[in-house]
Formats: sequence, structure tokens, C-alpha cells
Amino acid sequence: GEIEALLKMPQEVSVIALSPADAEIIPTLPQKMLDQKLLTTPAIGLKVCVSFAGQLKKSLELFTNLLGMQVALDQLIQNSCRTYLNIIKELESKPASVLSEKLSKDVIERFKSHEMFSQSLALENTVPSTRSSSIKNCIIRPPASGEKVQEFAEGTCICRKGTPGNRLFILIEGSVEVVFGPISRILITEPGTTIGELAVLLNLEAKIPNIQRTADVVCVTKVKALVIGLEEVSEFITCHPELITRLLHGIVERTRSTMSLIQQTRTELKERMDSRLRHCLEGHHELGKALLPLSKDYHFSRGFELAAQQARSLFERYAAVKELVEQGQGIFH
Repeated sequence: GEIEALLKMPQEVSVIALSPADAEIIPTLPQKMLDQKLLTTPAIGLKVCVSFAGQLKKSLELFTNLLGMQVALDQLIQNSCRTYLNIIKELESKPASVLSEKLSKDVIERFKSHEMFSQSLALENTVPSTRSSSIKNCIIRPPASGEKVQEFAEGTCICRKGTPGNRLFILIEGSVEVVFGPISRILITEPGTTIGELAVLLNLEAKIPNIQRTADVVCVTKVKALVIGLEEVSEFITCHPELITRLLHGIVERTRSTMSLIQQTRTELKERMDSRLRHCLEGHHELGKALLPLSKDYHFSRGFELAAQQARSLFERYAAVKELVEQGQGIFH
């Protein structure tokens, strides 16, 4: 029950004792009582941190998938818009005698009055923008452990996605970016911020410590950070018990922020589905339907094939986006 309790959300599942069992009830409110418990029994705090790290890792993976779908969808819509304009231009370039005999002028004007045409003109030369967010991870007072402090040059990737999490960083000076994809980055500037803690926490209890990083972390400026190896983390927490309290609250806040980003991205994807993607699908469908009777004519066969192909691709992507947007609406997904 620790995830919902600390996030102040309703319990999503029930937990039932199947046999007589002893359990210690730890109140999460007031916060001072929880903090005192974690200070005196850091092992409990570490267990809760690992639990939250697993939940946050799942949330970040879903967020990354949503972002990937958003990028792919924007590219598909932009390509679809270019194709629509090219088909219209190709039709208008046909000899007047061919058009008057095969396709009336008012049909082309109808295509140009469709919402898809104005959308295509607006998106034709649009360059996708980068979305940058700023959230706080765990913030602590960096311990005075000079021997563990390292400096990293601007542009250095201190955590690489897909590599094992074997080092924990505590930011002392400088700024880093967490890179989730080509259009989304999270800026971290606060001294004392912990970086790379998810994979490290999960590796503490893994039989084989091979839990991988979920994103790249790149130095935006010259960075100075305290670097703690995986084998040193438990001892370090024991020597600095206040770390576990702040680490837990930081992970809870980051989980809450990530859930908010997931909801925001879902909303943006749904808006694209209901507007841009729908206009593209309707536009190419209508275009293909109008050209279907002329599909055997070499003057119009290329336009028909392009419109039909686009309509199929757009329909398939619409179904995939809809499934992903509706996936895992609960906090455990």
C-alpha cells in the first residue's frame, strides 16, 4: 500500500492476509512521523524506495513509448499532408482536355476546400519543436566527500540508456538533461539532485544487478557531481540516514510528475487523433474514393494508389494510437 499512500491516491488493489501474519503499520501522515521512522530504520525506507523505483521505471517506459508514438505520428501526418498536396498538384497539372473528360474541375476544388488541404498547407514546412520540462528529483545536501567528487565536461553522457545502472550521481554544480526522445527533455539544475537512482536502487535487490538505464543523461554545462558506485550505496545510506528520507520523497514527487507528463502526452495524442489524424484519414479516403473509377487510367492511377496507401497507413496508425492512449489507465501501468 506504500505507493498509493505516499501519492495520496485511492488504493487500486486489495491486500488480504491468507494466513495469520504480523505487520507493522507505518502512518504516512504527519510527514514528520514517517521521516522519523525512516531515520531510525533506514532499511524500511530503502525497501519502499526500491518499490517506488520499480513503479517509476514502468511509468517512464510508458512515457517513453507515448513520446515515441507522438514523434512517429507527427512524421506520418506531415508526410501525409505533403502527399495530399502533391496529388492535388499532379491532378491540376493534367491537360485540360483530360481533366474535363475524366474529372470535373469542381471535384478538385472540393478537395482543396477540405480541412485536410488547409491543414496540409499549414504543416507543409513545420519543424517539430523540442519539449523541455523541468522537474526535481530527490534534493539533498551533498555530503562533504571530496574523494568521490568528479567533474564532467559539457556534452558528456553520464548515464546511457540501455546500460546497467551501477553508479548514483548527486549533482553539486552545473546542469544536466534527461533525454527521453528527440522532442522531449527534462532539465535538472538543482544542486543536490540525485541522478541515475532508479536503476541503482533496483539493482540493489536484483539477483543479477543488470537493471538498465531508462534514458540518457547529458551534461548541458560543465558538471561537478558526487559519484557513488553500486557496491557503496548501502554503506553510504547507512552513514547518511537523512538521504533515504529525502530520496524517498524525491522519488514520490518524481513519480507524481511523471504521471502528470503521461496524462499530458495522452491528451496531446488524443487531440492529434481527433483533429489532424482524422482530417488526414478523411481527406485521403475521399480522394481515393473519387479516383477509384479512374484507377486504371495511367493519368490518375498514381494519385489513386498514393491516396489508398495513405488511407490504409493512417487507419492502422489510428488504431495503434488509440490502443496506446487507452493502455494502463491505473497507476500500476
